[in-house]
Amino acid sequence: MAYGYVTSARKQCIDNVHTLAYTAHMNTVINIRTDKGVRNEAKKVFSKMGLSTSAGINIFLHQVVVEKGLPFTPTFNPKKIRARWDEQTAKAIKAKKYSNAASALRGL
Repeated sequence: MAYGYVTSARKQCIDNVHTLAYTAHMNTVINIRTDKGVRNEAKKVFSKMGLSTSAGINIFLHQVVVEKGLPFTPTFNPKKIRARWDEQTAKAIKAKKYSNAASALRGL
């Protein structure tokens, strides 16, 4: 096997070991009720990100703990959502640009 090359079987083995190590610390189960359509759409999004639904929900829960609240501001107002997006986009555009990862890390 050449360096940098991982066979599918080996990758699965590595993934299984990581999953076992990660889930060994999880000792509770949460059952929730949600709309079937929401669950299915969330499952698709998590899948595109390479996550299981359980992992995605765990990430959300960890962010709730870190933020000591919801990791986003819930709103149904499209104008507020657009204004927040515009503000974040403008800030990102004004941010310092880096030509490579090394210079970005030096800028931290």
